[in-house]
Amino acid sequence: MIKRKWIFEFAISVLIFVLVFAFTWQFKGVKKNTEIRSREKIDKAEIQQSLYDAMEKNEKLKLEIESLKEENVVLRDETASENDYLSVINERLSQTELYAGLTDVKGKGLVITMKDVPLTGEMKESGLYNNYGTVHDINILKIVNELKAAGAEAISVNGERIVAMTEVRCVGPTIMINQERVGAPYEIKAIGDPDTLESALRMNGGAIEEATRIYGIAVTTKKEDEIFIDKYVGLTKTDYAETADEKGEEK
Repeated sequence: MIKRKWIFEFAISVLIFVLVFAFTWQFKGVKKNTEIRSREKIDKAEIQQSLYDAMEKNEKLKLEIESLKEENVVLRDETASENDYLSVINERLSQTELYAGLTDVKGKGLVITMKDVPLTGEMKESGLYNNYGTVHDINILKIVNELKAAGAEAISVNGERIVAMTEVRCVGPTIMINQERVGAPYEIKAIGDPDTLESALRMNGGAIEEATRIYGIAVTTKKEDEIFIDKYVGLTKTDYAETADEKGEEK
């Protein structure tokens, strides 16, 4: 559509140029003929009539030029409006891809590292603390949920982007995220206000205190001025969910 309008606009510009050229050429031609006929002593009334005819044609050309100029302005306005509309669509698409985790992002934020802590001494010998000191899916989920609640704009765990369909669950000694097995240590990256994110995690009885005191795992945090988080590269196909309008009717 834009290409067609551009071609039409170009054609109008060329036509205006041709009409202006014709206007100039016509005027010069009349003037030259007048001079020749004067030299040849042509009847004055005939010369005046020729001038009147030329002036009338020139007036028609001027009106046509003005009409084409007005049409050209309207066309440019329409093209500009369409360009603005497309710009808004592209901006919304970029925002949607950002929110959906389908684009690489960077920004300041917080890096959380969670490590297993091997059992020693009496705890190891008793056999009662087999899961103590080991990072589990619940520990990662609580960190991720707290980060979301604190305003994190993008999160990843060991390079796996956290999106709406991401699963975090234990599979033996490893954890499954986006259908990929990842193991300790677990590095959680979050883009957002570093102070706010860290405060949310370190509140009394919060995710970090629970992980260290109750589960016995090691957790460290580090504020970063620039963090890179890769886009989600897993499957996005849905088998059952379909787009619906505001009334819940299938589109």
